[in-house]
Amino acid sequence: MARTGPVFALLFVSLALWSRGEVRAQLPGALDTTFAAGGLRHVDIRVGGAPRSNNATGLLVQADGKIVLGGAATANDVGAQRMVAVRLTADGDLDSSFSGDGIAAIDGYPDGEGLARFYEGRVAAAPSGGVYLFNEVYDGFCCPAWSLARFSASGGLVAGFGEGGLVTAGGFDYASTGDVASRADGRVLVFWDLNDEGGPIPDQQWVIEQFTATGAPDGGFGEGGARVFGFDLGDSWEDYSHAMTLQHDGKVLASGLADVGTGELDIDFAIARLTATGALDASFSGDGKRTLGFGGDDEEALAVASDARRRILVAGVSNGNCAIARLLPDGSLDPSFSGDGKLTFSFASDAGGAFDQIFGLVPQGDGKLIVAGRATTTAGTGRRVGVARLNADGSFDPTFSSLAGRPGRQIFDWATGTGTVSVGRAVTLAGDGRIVVSGGAERAPGDMDFVAARLHNDYIFGDGFDRGGFAAWSSHAD
Repeated sequence: MARTGPVFALLFVSLALWSRGEVRAQLPGALDTTFAAGGLRHVDIRVGGAPRSNNATGLLVQADGKIVLGGAATANDVGAQRMVAVRLTADGDLDSSFSGDGIAAIDGYPDGEGLARFYEGRVAAAPSGGVYLFNEVYDGFCCPAWSLARFSASGGLVAGFGEGGLVTAGGFDYASTGDVASRADGRVLVFWDLNDEGGPIPDQQWVIEQFTATGAPDGGFGEGGARVFGFDLGDSWEDYSHAMTLQHDGKVLASGLADVGTGELDIDFAIARLTATGALDASFSGDGKRTLGFGGDDEEALAVASDARRRILVAGVSNGNCAIARLLPDGSLDPSFSGDGKLTFSFASDAGGAFDQIFGLVPQGDGKLIVAGRATTTAGTGRRVGVARLNADGSFDPTFSSLAGRPGRQIFDWATGTGTVSVGRAVTLAGDGRIVVSGGAERAPGDMDFVAARLHNDYIFGDGFDRGGFAAWSSHAD
């Protein structure tokens, strides 16, 4: 007898949505006007009443559908800083059950020393509906640092985490921060750079640390809770951290850049995989790490993910163009993606002179891939939000809302007032499969809002709208 369960389930869900008036003839990739105001939510965060530069660089959709944005706010005139987490309802309104107004902020350097400068923030799920927020900090005197905060579901700092809800680190050896990820039991990982000046040449290494849900180093991970390693290629041995994610088997994927050149600038994508216990995974590229290039000399891997078949997706920028690679689980390039495992493109034009980047990516369970980032509408200018969807073979998906003559690619201008700049910094899927994008958008020159948008999609998760395992209605992932 034929197996009809999934087909029947899909028909049942479709009829249920139709009966509630929720099926709309909308192209995937078009703004979902049922979210916030016309598909967009702008969040104006003032610091000391001054115009500021804000950007929602972190993005999380919680199990209940609420949306968390992470980032930093900088007062342009007075220099004050905040690390910020914003929570929206599933419909895109500021969630008043989170810190009273939907905005949780930490002002100044946590230790009270000097004038802190907070930079890009990343977010991850914390226990009981809470949020981890990870920001780069400049301590106001000499040194980079980082701060990891744990907020409760109501937006207050969790006193039992670290010191008063914060774990901080900094000093002469610290460089920059990359990303944060969390496990189901509340353990949290942070990814950052260690600047070792004691060797024969400058040696900037990657550090992945794991903490318990109380903020203590997890001694079962790496050495004393951390794994420190480098690629040590080229003249400078400088490796920069950018993105991190967890595979379904608990292994850790990290991406960034490594200097591979001799004498001149030559930086490539860098990717590493650790086991769940923090060792470099020898089943990935022989020693747990690899670099790859696209033919340019300025290439950075700004986003990383794994799909339902454990393939590794890494994306970023190559000499001003978007760049994507797909690797097999063993770290080798996947030739079924774009012929050789690699793809470069721009959102608006292939004529050159653009500076397009991918900052975020998310795989669908059907093998398709959604990316978001920065698009330039003219040579080097006109910064906008770029979103694209690719098929499993690396071709652009013509069923996705597209620019004329640019299948699978769309550009949005989310600036308001006299502003001209908007940029997409992260993308994920909501529990019902719709696309959520975060970033920043100007309301006036130099005065940016956090921004979140929801786009239509034609992809539905097959396990009761649960994203676990990226299960799809289709019987297999391409």
